[in-house]
Amino acid sequence: MFGSWADRFLAFEFRVPDLQAGLAVERASMADYAEQVIAAAGGPGAAVVGWSMGGLVAMLAAQRERLAALVVIEPSPPRELGRHDVTVVPTVGVYDAETKYGPLPAGTRHRPESRLAFEERQRGISIPRIDCPLLVIASSSYPTSRGSDIVDYYGGELLEFPTLNHASVIEAPEVAVAIATWLGDQPSTGA
Repeated sequence: MFGSWADRFLAFEFRVPDLQAGLAVERASMADYAEQVIAAAGGPGAAVVGWSMGGLVAMLAAQRERLAALVVIEPSPPRELGRHDVTVVPTVGVYDAETKYGPLPAGTRHRPESRLAFEERQRGISIPRIDCPLLVIASSSYPTSRGSDIVDYYGGELLEFPTLNHASVIEAPEVAVAIATWLGDQPSTGA
């Protein structure tokens, strides 16, 4: 999904981790995915960008590693925003994300996803605070209140793209440019 973004981030070392690399997908947890992000970030001081489920993964990574900045694009909501179901018992397995969410933008594909990580999100992933500059990106398909709820709870900035939807927000060059500009305005942002 982020492969075409590299040319928009020329001032940064740009890395796109495979969250499933080296993991047994059916047993992959949100914590496992956060560790993949932390490993790809290369240590404290990196800026991390995450979309959808990856936005919540990025928020979880920010709990475990000191980041220079965090950008979340329509993230799955954390437990603190009250959108969870404590009766869900996470189970090992996989599910078909395309059946659940529909097709991705042209040229990309779904692959089997971790049921365990999905059900952990349903149960609620706690992100008590964000200790770095935060940018929240929202589109027309992401309820405005959710983006502003995140900013109200954690602080940070909300940037809305009302002519885009959940899939097109990741394809739109203007979103990548806005993020790169915002990151460039943050003090001590490394990548």
